[in-house]
Amino acid sequence: MRRRLIVIGVALAILGAALWYFPVQPVTSGPNTDRGSVYIVGLDAPLDILGGSVPFTLHWQSSFTISVSLHSCGNQPKCTNLGPNSAIGNETGTSGTFHWTGVANTYYALVATTGPLTVTLQYPEPPLGGTVGLALVIFGGFLAALGAYLPTPVAPVRRSKEPAGDEEILGPDPL
Repeated sequence: MRRRLIVIGVALAILGAALWYFPVQPVTSGPNTDRGSVYIVGLDAPLDILGGSVPFTLHWQSSFTISVSLHSCGNQPKCTNLGPNSAIGNETGTSGTFHWTGVANTYYALVATTGPLTVTLQYPEPPLGGTVGLALVIFGGFLAALGAYLPTPVAPVRRSKEPAGDEEILGPDPL
């Protein structure tokens, strides 16, 4: 039983780590209509645990021709320092799509000359935002620790129904 708990716990923890870390499920947000001129995109928790890069697709659409630019804001969630050096790409028209690879803890801003515009953002995410994987890591660790903590079962001592050797030598009690 101990070994089974340890093996099952370790297997669940490894599966949980994989589900927590690797983006599997595509997420689409939108269409969101932004009445202002800036639409901010960021990887919020629990996606911040992702160590690698995340591919983004951002589709925008407007009812009239506008100029749109995509900027990298670094780790500033409000994107206050936008300038020409932070621009990743520029487009002009009534619709367009930006494809880029972002990293965790980085924010991006879509800046349009006017609004409103409709924005649809797609990116991969771990199942339920990493919650499933994190829960499996914790549960698997608990099972493995429980298996390591449980005492090893002792085999019961078998008692023979035959008389011991001393009783045969002495014979029956004379009294």
